[in-house]
Amino acid sequence: MWKTRVPSWMPKMPDGAQRLATWRLFLLADLALVLVLSAIWLQSDWPNLVFFAIILTAFSLAYFTLYRRESSWVDELSELNEDLRRALAESDTLAEISKEFSGEIQLSALFDLMARRSRELLGGDYASVAIAEENTVDTIWVAGDGVRSDSLLTMRREPGKGFVGQAMCTGEPLIIEDFGDNPAFPLANHTFHIAEGMVAALVMPMSRGMRSFGAITVGFRRPHVFGDQQIAFLEAIAAQAGIAMDNAQLYSEEKRRVAELEAVLDHMSEGVIVTDSSGLVVRC
Repeated sequence: MWKTRVPSWMPKMPDGAQRLATWRLFLLADLALVLVLSAIWLQSDWPNLVFFAIILTAFSLAYFTLYRRESSWVDELSELNEDLRRALAESDTLAEISKEFSGEIQLSALFDLMARRSRELLGGDYASVAIAEENTVDTIWVAGDGVRSDSLLTMRREPGKGFVGQAMCTGEPLIIEDFGDNPAFPLANHTFHIAEGMVAALVMPMSRGMRSFGAITVGFRRPHVFGDQQIAFLEAIAAQAGIAMDNAQLYSEEKRRVAELEAVLDHMSEGVIVTDSSGLVVRC
């Protein structure tokens, strides 16, 4: 799971419990004074004590009303402050992941990073990355983190088959809970997840426009209920992964073209001088 990192500029919330304790002390002191004056009034003929008792009672009611409002205000402000801190920490974590993805130009290393960060962020037991193979359009698995089975990277499925295929076809997240007891997911069709001991999983498709080209799966070997926050996290990772994959593929394609050009130049019988746009010789 991510570590909460709160910016230094954020103000520290006042101690709500301490403030409420102060209100309680004021209220108790006021009530004690009312009781003392009432006791004196019962033994005295001084009529002004009645007036003071009425005034103090009114103050007691005012204190009680303010106390209730203060209590409610402190609770609401504490919740808002905690939500803000959590949102900032989550945003910081996603920004860090985006930076890591954009800095990785090797596809194999990028796939491994996607699986590892997805598992860490959701607190899963294992994670995997699958993509649609360009030539056959079959689904192949290219990375895994925390998996027990050695067969992951040799797995291949026809389009639309399995959890990943289903998520890629619909373009929507697929949530699996109570796997093994849920008739919607027959065990016979998911031997890999049976071997992993999966009980719950979240499958998030990766898309370019309207077309899904792969999916990230985060599995749990224990009962787990996925909240909106976890779904949003994995959706953000899938979106960032798609952009990073495009960049890595562009780099790989450019590297391939340079290698081809180098090979052609090396086999030419005549000498060739290569310059850049400013006329500087870069190869001769």
